Amino acid sequence: MRDGVPYAIDFCNPAPDADVNSVGQANFEWVINAVANTAIHKAMNHKEGADNLTWGQYVKHAAMGNIVNKQAMDAVVEGMMAK
Repeated sequence: MRDGVPYAIDFCNPAPDADVNSVGQANFEWVINAVANTAIHKAMNHKEGADNLTWGQYVKHAAMGNIVNKQAMDAVVEGMMAK
């Protein structure tokens, strides 16, 4: 955090720092909700024997310059929950 703005220092870290002291209370609460909703969605939509991973799509979009921010992630989570 710098001047109240969170800065990601390692986008490809499989275990990013989401400690409340690092990201702030509001961002921490969002992380908890987003991760819980994503885990529930993934569990409910798991297809046995299929490739259920989406990390490649995330990296592909990032490499294409699509900015990932809170609003974008909220939309992704909401879209996943609607399916």
